[in-house]
Amino acid sequence: MDVFARITASERPESAAHTKTWRQVFRRAPRTFEDTKDVVLVSAYFYPEPAGSAPPITDLARFISEKKLKAQVITARPSYPGRTAFKDYRAGEHDSEDWRGIAVERLPSLILKSTSIPARLAAELSFAMSVLAARLKGRISDAQSVISVCPSVLTVLSAAMVTKRGARHVAIVHDIQSGLARSAYGAKGVAAMLKWLERVCLNRADAIVTLTPAMRDALIANGVKRPIHVIPPQIDTHNIVPRPEPKGHFTLIYSGALGRKQGLDQLLDLAQALKATHTEAQLIIRGEGGDEVYLRKTIEQRSLHNVRLEALVPNSKLCEAYGEGHVHLVPQNAAGADFAVPSKLFSIMSAGRPFIATALPGSPLDQIAQQSSGGLVVPPHDTGAFVSAVQTLQQDAALRAKLGQAGRRYAETHLDRRILCPRILDVALPERRL
Repeated sequence: MDVFARITASERPESAAHTKTWRQVFRRAPRTFEDTKDVVLVSAYFYPEPAGSAPPITDLARFISEKKLKAQVITARPSYPGRTAFKDYRAGEHDSEDWRGIAVERLPSLILKSTSIPARLAAELSFAMSVLAARLKGRISDAQSVISVCPSVLTVLSAAMVTKRGARHVAIVHDIQSGLARSAYGAKGVAAMLKWLERVCLNRADAIVTLTPAMRDALIANGVKRPIHVIPPQIDTHNIVPRPEPKGHFTLIYSGALGRKQGLDQLLDLAQALKATHTEAQLIIRGEGGDEVYLRKTIEQRSLHNVRLEALVPNSKLCEAYGEGHVHLVPQNAAGADFAVPSKLFSIMSAGRPFIATALPGSPLDQIAQQSSGGLVVPPHDTGAFVSAVQTLQQDAALRAKLGQAGRRYAETHLDRRILCPRILDVALPERRL
């Protein structure tokens, strides 16, 4: 009750109508399914959300369907990363639909603008409760395997509770929430609670998939004893392909969520330094999220005319959007480096574009850069090094091309969906080799 009591009036759901539809999940007539599914995916994030966990999980669902397996997705109504219900979904227009051969059930849950920890936990808890209610109402199929996605760990818990006896439950961990709570918010008490929840919930799964060796090691240190498989987020290298460099001003692009774990202050410091050194470069920040208002205010206060804020592009225009930049920027809050990895990095490499990342030596981002030879790495919050890297790539088109080509090769050989999705399904359905 304390979590809900701390939510302010500005953090409540968008409308009374939204609250009403959320409650209707308990009164809805039972829905029956004709047969058992091969896989049920339980994720708060799914299509059409353009960032975060949604793109790789949507692609995984598509891959399952392409392999003629029967799949169902249990998800929330889309709202990420802007934390506002998407226009064509907010009244439940697509709560039950067949999407590309996949049975999708979208559940009403709290959508809160605030990014405070109490608000996040309340929203995550509401989705978990909706999953349990949907199971009771017959909206969730039995399945040979249930795949759940963290964030949130509460989604993992709800998926474990709806997994039938004898079925397999695999948890895909994109974020280690206890580590991020401690590193991004300094919330030691909440971090300790989340660490306990992660240990309890993940140890109820049959197996775990996570993105980097550092995340695997962090889970083990948290007391997770189930088998852990390291599989990075997959991309479709047939869909995201290299395009010619744009003409005109030298353009830097950041694209993704606008939140604390992204370390976006580094981009504003970079823009200010580029302005001071009269470096002719345009920085485009594309995204939505909790720090958007702060970014707009800071850009205005500092008179950063070389920075432009834009909305995220739809998935259908993703390839073109990556091609609009000469260099892509991948900042990260160094304190949270072991608990998440920016999946945008892999799409950047697939697009054949070089990147500059801010990361400590030996961190997951640094290791990926070294393995791929697809970009440059500078120390976090070292604005001078950041400016130097930008100027180096601005002045050397051959180096940009070399890095972009190396990243593309790495994406094709290590990150393609045709390589990684079968590995995930080998964990989820070990008796069915694809």
